[in-house]
Amino acid sequence: MMPMYQTTQVQAAPPKVHRNRSGAAFTLIEILVTVALLGIASTLLIPYISDLPSFETEAAVRAIVSDLSFAQSDAMANQQKRRVLFADDGSGYRLLGDDFTSDEDELYDPISHAADQRYIINFATDERFQTVSIESAEFDTNNAFITYDELGGPVDQADGPSSGGTIVVAGDGLRFEISVAPFTGSVSVVKLEDE
Repeated sequence: MMPMYQTTQVQAAPPKVHRNRSGAAFTLIEILVTVALLGIASTLLIPYISDLPSFETEAAVRAIVSDLSFAQSDAMANQQKRRVLFADDGSGYRLLGDDFTSDEDELYDPISHAADQRYIINFATDERFQTVSIESAEFDTNNAFITYDELGGPVDQADGPSSGGTIVVAGDGLRFEISVAPFTGSVSVVKLEDE
């Protein structure tokens, strides 16, 4: 005779659902701490946002320094003289190629939004720099331009070594002096104190 086995069915217990109460929602204390931190951050940030005209002046100074460096590098790369000519009315400047006799000898500006893409920076028409002007630009005693030779060094009108010069940029109560060193053409910037 064959033994009889009794089969029993074992029912599995339903899975236990563990609810993690700490991850379900934010507590009131967490929300209050977050709001307090955002309030402190905004208190620190608002004075900088409201000082937008000073950002314009600082951005203009950075643009001038960058364009002076570009003119120097472009002179060395193309083995031709380059000139940065500042406008008499303080509205901006132009980067000129090797022929300085023509009024339309501006370099090509690949990132310009102008239709003809000439390298002309005009603070009065550029919405980024409308509060900015160039108070003075003086090189080699009485020139409103700096010329770089094929080696990247600043030169005077007789192709001798330049004595360097300065550019004073002003806007919304801030003034900066950009200096171009003789021989090397290195550029430095100093914030001028109110007089």
